[in-house]
Formats: sequence, C-alpha cells, structure tokens
Amino acid sequence: MRIGLIGFRGSNRGFEDLRFSSDQSFLDFDIIIWDPSHLGIQEYGITSQNQHNAASHLLKDYSRRELEFQELMAMGRTMIVVLPKTNYVGQYPSFLGTLGLPSFNDGSGRQLEFRGDPIFKEFFEVNRNNFEYRSTLSSAVGSPFLYVKGSSRIAGTCITQNRGHFVLIPGLKPQKDQTLNSAAIDTLVKSAAALSKRLKDLGNRDVSLPDWTQSICVPGEEEVKRTIDSLQEESLQLEKKITQTREVLRYYQELKILLGGKGDSLEKMVIRVLNEIGVAAKAGPPGRDDVIGRFKNQDLVFEIKGKKGSAAESDCMQLEKWRIRFLEENGRLPKGVLLINAFAETEPNQRHQSAFPEQMLRIAIGREHCLMTTSQLLEIYFRIKSEPVLADEILVDLFNTIGIYPNISSQI
Repeated sequence: MRIGLIGFRGSNRGFEDLRFSSDQSFLDFDIIIWDPSHLGIQEYGITSQNQHNAASHLLKDYSRRELEFQELMAMGRTMIVVLPKTNYVGQYPSFLGTLGLPSFNDGSGRQLEFRGDPIFKEFFEVNRNNFEYRSTLSSAVGSPFLYVKGSSRIAGTCITQNRGHFVLIPGLKPQKDQTLNSAAIDTLVKSAAALSKRLKDLGNRDVSLPDWTQSICVPGEEEVKRTIDSLQEESLQLEKKITQTREVLRYYQELKILLGGKGDSLEKMVIRVLNEIGVAAKAGPPGRDDVIGRFKNQDLVFEIKGKKGSAAESDCMQLEKWRIRFLEENGRLPKGVLLINAFAETEPNQRHQSAFPEQMLRIAIGREHCLMTTSQLLEIYFRIKSEPVLADEILVDLFNTIGIYPNISSQI
C-alpha cells in the first residue's frame, strides 16, 4: 500500500513526502494524507509582495490536482485532509468546493470527543493525544465522527464520493520548534492505513446516505435516537461535574505550595490563604517584597520566605525594615510576622531540625516578631475552614505571640 503525505514536515518509513506543486501523480497512491494549512507559504512562497503571481501558480496546480482528486474517488481510494485554519474552500475554488462543505469556524484547541460510526473510533483513539484542531465545520456534511468536546462543532467527518472516501480530520499539534513529531506522523499514517482498509471492507455499505434518509425512521430507530440524546445529555452533565471537581482538586493541590513553594508563588499563596481566613492581605508597594495585612483594625507586615534551610537573623532584620518603613509611611507600627517555609526541598515529615534556630530568637523576641512556618499557616487554614468560629481566637494569637507561634505544631 503506497501512502503519500503532502504538507507534513519530515518523512518516515512507510510513506512518501509529496509536493503539491510537483509533477508526481497522486494516482499512484492508495492513500493521500494532506495538510493544506501552510501550502501557500511553504511551497509557493506567497507573501504580500508576490501574492498575485505566486497565487496564480497555486491556482493552476489546483486545477490539475482537482482532476486527480476526483479520479482517486472514482478509483475507490482514500484521501485524508486536515481542516485548515483558513477557509481554503472560499480562497481557492477547487475539488474541496465540490464537496459541499459548510463554512469553517476558525479557532484551535485539543479538547475533542468521538461521536459517530464506530468504524472511526480506533482511528481517533490512537491519534487523540496528537490531534489539535485549527478550525471546525459549522454544520454537518457526510458522516461526522469527531466534535469539539461538549459542543456541536465538527472537527472530523467522512464524505463518500463514488467509491472513494474523503476524510476531514484535525491537524497534528506541533512541537515547541513548530515541527511535527515523527512518532505522531507515523501513528497517523499507520492508523490511516487501517482506517482505509476498514472503509474498503465495508463493501456495499455506504458510510454516508442521501440527505432525504434523515427525514424518515425505520421501526425502533426513533427510540434509539432518544436514548442516545438522553445519554449524551447525561454525559454532558457528568462532564460538567467532573470539570468542577477537577477545579476543586486543583485548588487543594495548589495549597501544597505552602509546603514546597518558594518565591512569588509562595507569596501569592500566602496572600490568598490569609484573605480566606479573614486577614485582608495584599502585596506591598511596587519594588518591595513585603506583604501587608489588616485584621480588626490592627496592622500586620509579613516577610515571606521559602528556604532550602532554616530561617536566619537576616530574615528578622528584613522584616524589621518593613515594619519601620510602614511606620514612617502610615504613622502606625504594625505587628511583624515572619512566615518561613523552611527546608522547602525536604518532605515535611523529614524536617527534623527547627525552622527557627536559637541564635535568631533573641532578635525576633526583642522586636516582638511572631515566627511561623507556612505549614502552620496551612493547618490554621484547615482549622478555620472546619470551625469558622475559631477564626478570631486563632488570629488574635498572631498579635499576642512574641517568638515562635506555639499553638500549632503542624505535622502535615
């Protein structure tokens, strides 16, 4: 079985790279797989400066290839074409225009779902992780089998012409350098060969039927359709619940930043958690690393650090610097809280050393700082979430604590 690829960068065993502009006849191939998305630029070098001349060469080749496409269909061959981003049907009147395709909807994505003839199921499943749609069809033509997840937009369909099959599919997602993964191309080629064989094995069974067959039903068909509609609605509702639950899961997983995070991500998570437990917290003025908060008309300033080791005297001195600056700018001396994710690269249950060494306690106590770990803050968060009435009592402790915060010994 000879398979030819057009518009795919790279080659592999089992198929041949073809150029749309070449003299090579497509009639020598059992399967043609074509991605027209970059045809004008890649093969014809169409730019804003040479658009007229280059496009005229392309249109001439389209006329030549159109006859071959039609002959391929008459010969019972298979053509697999990527739905391009640009509406090539309108831009280049050609064989595509004879298929009666509806308008294209531009827009790319990777969330796809299979709904159609089972003959296409395996083809989708083996390629689903490599597919990326660039456009979709606005209405049904042929036998649609692939949709944008949860919508009616069509990303894949099969149109039967004469004895041949014209299959529209999403493209392959590019790598970071915009080339295509050779393994993904190989998977597409092998699955296309298997799909082509299944389509041929159907014999007299037509994948698509005349439009008028959609307006009549044989006995039992209507009931099956209603069952499918009901199941699809249940599937959509279930998918919504799954999406919502995943968001909840993502929220809980992000809380682990308090256990293993550093830098901006740790600071942002601390601000979020403080606000959720009742402290109005926000980042300090631009150019500074402090976080300021307010609870019951009392001011707080936080120094937040994620460290490979323990806290240090310099952390207390930095916190004191923020306190003095706040006093100078606002006329009020805030409570200073040093929030440390000490030994951030070590699992919590393996952190056996103190986060606050003895040598720094004298500095912290002398300046009435509260010393707390971010794992303690996480446990405070869960306590307040489970018993909101404890919020005031726990947060007031922040103002009363001088030195290490004593009331939570987190083992999270």
